[in-house]
Amino acid sequence: MAEPFALKVPFEVWNTDENKQVNLLMWDRSGNPTVDGGKIWNTDNRVYAWVVNTDYSPDALDPLSDDVTNFATWNWVIYLSTFTTGDVIKISYPNPIQVGKDVFTLTAPGYTSYDATKAAQDVKEVNVFPNPYYGVNPNEINKYQRYVTFNHLPAKATIRLFNMGGQLVKTVVKDDQSQLARWNLSNERGLPVASGIYIAYIDMPELGKTKVLKVAIIQETQILDRF
Repeated sequence: MAEPFALKVPFEVWNTDENKQVNLLMWDRSGNPTVDGGKIWNTDNRVYAWVVNTDYSPDALDPLSDDVTNFATWNWVIYLSTFTTGDVIKISYPNPIQVGKDVFTLTAPGYTSYDATKAAQDVKEVNVFPNPYYGVNPNEINKYQRYVTFNHLPAKATIRLFNMGGQLVKTVVKDDQSQLARWNLSNERGLPVASGIYIAYIDMPELGKTKVLKVAIIQETQILDRF
C-alpha cells in the first residue's frame, strides 16, 4: 500500500524518561498487510522503524508531517527478529534535538584587551614568508606586486632591510592593528632589489624589543618596460 495506515501490533513503545507511551512508524520491505493476517512485522527480512516521541495515538501517522520530522528519533533497522511474547527491549541513546523543546545557549569568549607582556613574549614568533623568495610568491596576482610578508608583528614596528654590505636598502613602517607587513622587494627608489641575502632589523618600540631575520631573495629575470 502506498498510503500510511494504522495497524494494531502486539507490543507497545514507551518513553521511559517521560513515562509515556509513544508512537512507532514502521516500513517493511516485503510485508503485505493483505496476506497472512497482515504480516507487518516481517521476521524474514529487514524492517525500518522510527520512534516518534509524541503522545500515543491509534491513528495513522503521516511520515511527512511536522510531528514526524520534528519528533522522530533514530532510525532502527530490525533484521531476522526472533522476539517472542513477553520480551522487553530497552534502547538507550542520546535524545534527539527537538524543535520547540531544546534550547542551547552559547557563550562566546570575552574580549581580551591588548596585553603588552604577552605581545613581548610573542616576539619569538615574528617571521617572514616566503623565505626564500624564489622568483614568485604564490599569493601575488601580477609581476608588479612582488612581496614577502612579515607576520606576528605588534601594532607599531619599523622594518629596516640591509644588504650584506650593511647598506640600508628599504625601510618599512607599520602602524596599524594588523599583524602583517609587506616588503615589495624594491629599494627606496622603487627599483627591484638584486637577488641575495638581506638582513631585516625589526624594531618594536612599544614592546622595547627588536628582532633580526635573514631573508633570501631570488629575483626572476628583470625586464624593465619603462625607463
